[in-house]
This record gives sequence, C-alpha cells and structure tokens, in this order.
Amino acid sequence: MLSAATKTHQWVYTGHELGDPDLLDKLMLSLCDVCAITYPHFRLQLLLNELINNAINHGVLQLPSNIKDSTKGFDRFFTERANRLRSISGGYVSIEAERLSENSLRISVQDSGAGFDAIQYLAGTCSEANTTTSDIKLHGRGLAIIHALSESVAHAGCGNITVVEFNVSHA
Repeated sequence: MLSAATKTHQWVYTGHELGDPDLLDKLMLSLCDVCAITYPHFRLQLLLNELINNAINHGVLQLPSNIKDSTKGFDRFFTERANRLRSISGGYVSIEAERLSENSLRISVQDSGAGFDAIQYLAGTCSEANTTTSDIKLHGRGLAIIHALSESVAHAGCGNITVVEFNVSHA
C-alpha cells in the first residue's frame, strides 16, 4: 500500500546527456524503482518516450516536426538531430514524477525551449481527427499519443511544460 506521504522525484538532463542513446531506458528504470512501478511497463515507456523526445527534439533542439513530410524527410530530420546533439552547448530537460495514489502517477516534463501554443496546436489536430488513412501525416502524432495514454494532460509555462497523470494499473 502506498503511504500518505508522497515524494516528488526529479531528473535533469543537460547538454550532451540529452544525446545519450540509453537516456530513456535509464530514466524508465530509475522512475519505476523510485515510484514502485513494476518494470517493464510498456505504456509508461511509450508515454515517457513521447514526452522526452518532444522535449528534446522540439524544445531544446528546435527541430520542426514537418521536416518529416516524406521518407527522405525522416532521414533529414534524424541527420539534423544528430548534428544538433553533437554540437549542443546548453539546454535542459527536467522530469518530475510523483506517485499520487496506488494507481496514479503525475509526470511533469519541462524543457529549456521557447514552447508552443498548445491550445492552437491542439485545435488544429482535433480538426484533422476525421481524416482518411491516405491523409495521415508522417509527423505530429506525439501529442495525440500522449493524450491517448494519459488520464489528463496540461501544458504550462510558455508551452514548454507538459504535465500528465497516468494510470499505472493499465499495463
């Protein structure tokens, strides 16, 4: 049983740490350990992957998602990502996690980027919800995945903070 006294746990990654290919695995193992979550937890891992990659790619590295409009665009995106990570001199991603109850976990991800207008962005993605399979874009699915996996999602700051509540009982 979870004690009434909850504790917030924090991880901060800066500079070249953001390019560590094992960053997400290390974070996932640590988060599961300190928040008493059975590992592996694939839904939580997918959620963290989307949150952290959005923060790194679009927040810290300022990579536009629409580069991935074609299969060649994916190559360009990942080449540019690697180049920017190699030459990174600043920036950070901060993650806070708090086990709220037996089934609930709050995760907050903040990056050093300029942020985005979440209301305007989400209004645009909602209007695209009725597209056909041939209309599906090759980019811009991260926030939709985050919303689908989370009990609640909020954006704060200048759009550079995302706070989610996640039900850990759904494996």
